[in-house]
Order: sequence, then C-alpha cells, then structure tokens
Amino acid sequence: MRGNRVYFLGPPGKKYSIDETKFKNVWKLDYPGFLKGLRFFPDFFIKHIIKRVFSNIESLVEVKIDVIWSFDNSVFFDFDAIPKNVLKISHIVDMSQDFQMEKAAKTADISFAVTKNILNKILRFQKNVFFINHGYDNQEFENKEIYIRGSGQVKVMYGGNLNIPSFDWELFMDLIEANENVDFHLIGPEPAQSIIEKFSNYNNVFLEGKKDSIELKSWYKIADILIVIYKEEHCIELTNTHKMMGYLGSGKMIVATNTLEYKNLADSGLIAMSDTNDKYVDIFKDIAENIDYWNSDMKRKKRKSYALNNTYEKQIQKIEKYINLLKKNN
Repeated sequence: MRGNRVYFLGPPGKKYSIDETKFKNVWKLDYPGFLKGLRFFPDFFIKHIIKRVFSNIESLVEVKIDVIWSFDNSVFFDFDAIPKNVLKISHIVDMSQDFQMEKAAKTADISFAVTKNILNKILRFQKNVFFINHGYDNQEFENKEIYIRGSGQVKVMYGGNLNIPSFDWELFMDLIEANENVDFHLIGPEPAQSIIEKFSNYNNVFLEGKKDSIELKSWYKIADILIVIYKEEHCIELTNTHKMMGYLGSGKMIVATNTLEYKNLADSGLIAMSDTNDKYVDIFKDIAENIDYWNSDMKRKKRKSYALNNTYEKQIQKIEKYINLLKKNN
C-alpha cells in the first residue's frame, strides 16, 4: 500500500457529501454534477464552472488534491480549469467514452488507453499516451463448493452482463443446438423474458444469476471452457473486454469472438478466437472435443501467468513509471 488517500467521485447526485467505504483510505464522494449542456457554452464559462466544482470538492474533503484521475471525459473534460500543480490523468477504458475526447486529451498531462484503437485516437491530440491493459484481481479467495447443474461432460461458462446489446444471442442459440452434450452456464443478471423463452426448451442451458467478483473465481475454477460471444458489428468497440483477465486468471480454455487485443494469445494457441462469427461454432466444437489438450497443465499455467503479469498492482507500477518519466522530461 502506498498510503495515498483516494476520493472516488460517483455519478452526479443531489448534494455534496462524503462517505467511508470498506477500503482503507478510500472515500466515496457525491456531488450535484455540472450544468446541463455545459459543453455548448464558451470556454471561459466552462472553465469557470469546472474550477468551481473542483474547489467545492476540495472544500468537502478538506485537503488539497494532488492528482485528478478521470475515466470519464463527459465531466472535468477541460483540465486547464484545474490548478497547474495538480497532475491530470485521462484514462479511457471504454470506446463509448467519446464525449469530449479531444479536449480531455489535449488538456491532460498524461493519458492511458485500454485498447490500441483508443490509444491511436488519443494520439491525434496528445503524445503522452500509453497502453495499459485491464487489471487482474489476484487476491486470494476461499474456494466455494458449488453445486453445478447438468449432465454434460463439458461445462461452459459466460460471466457478464446478459442484457448488453452486443451479446450475440443468435450465435449462442446456434452454439447450444450444435452441442447438445455440453452444459452452458450463464452468470449475470437475468436477460429479458423474450430471450429466456428462446432456450427454455433446452436442458443444457442454465441461468446462474449474478455473482460477486470473488465468487466468480470459484465458478470459473470448475469450468472447462469460458466464452466471449459478441456480435460481429461490435468487434471494433470490444477489442478488449475486462472479463478476459478474470478468464485467463482461472487458467481455463477460452473461446472468443473477435477480440483483437488478445490476437497474440490466439496465435500462440492459448485461447481460440474466430475472426468472423460464422466460424465460431466449428471452432468451439473442435475445442470441446479435445478439451483435455486445451486444458493441459502447461497451457493453464501460461494463461495464469499472463493474468499475473497484469495484476492491478503491476498496472499501477507501469502507470507510475510513465508518470515519473513524464516528470523527468518536463
């Protein structure tokens, strides 16, 4: 632990308030947000409002803030409004965060991106931008004994939001129909009733509900295959998905639709990836029929090693290195 005090700014609310969290030296802040449509106002007015909100936050926490670390370029997007002695970091982990990308990138001291696509976009506006992959949570966990339904010899799991528009339900239906002897376990919030009705007559599909991040590890541990299954038209915005690190940390085989940031792992045979969705079912079927090979001790160790090279602690160390280099050169 570095002994820093961290104040996490939540979504806009009704008033300024501060609450403790279960984590040491971490507080959650609430604030009223910004004037609606602020981005359409003149620059001097935008800066005035951002400066005022920042000042109110400092008054609330009763300390001078040293670093502002923003993952959302729809708020605090003009860092020129923040005092010069404050380190301004713009860190974009989602392609959908494209509200005030140019302004945020130009006025930040340093930027980080979770995909090469995002990095190249920021690079048009700022040279101090670096790739930082999603982090892996490697905290130890108590393995929970899980009753797993189904009689299939191969257990497949998906962990994530089942209500996102990018989930390819048509491909999933093709997958379960082509693999009647494989059990599919979907972990996440229950999907729409219209979706559930599509596979209600299949006895190899199981909705397991939401699980916390620690419990997910116990589920992944008993899986044979973990899947990423997104629509092809979303592959540009989903070149990197956060769930992949958790999957890799389990060591189990992964079959994914096109996820470009992990193409090197597909090329080296650690995961399987279809460049187009029409090839996915055949690729999956081959993996399921040879699962002992794909889940060999050597391959599992290599997947775990990849995740352990991207723990949150190591990502922080990489970020520190880039920041120190920036300070040295300025």
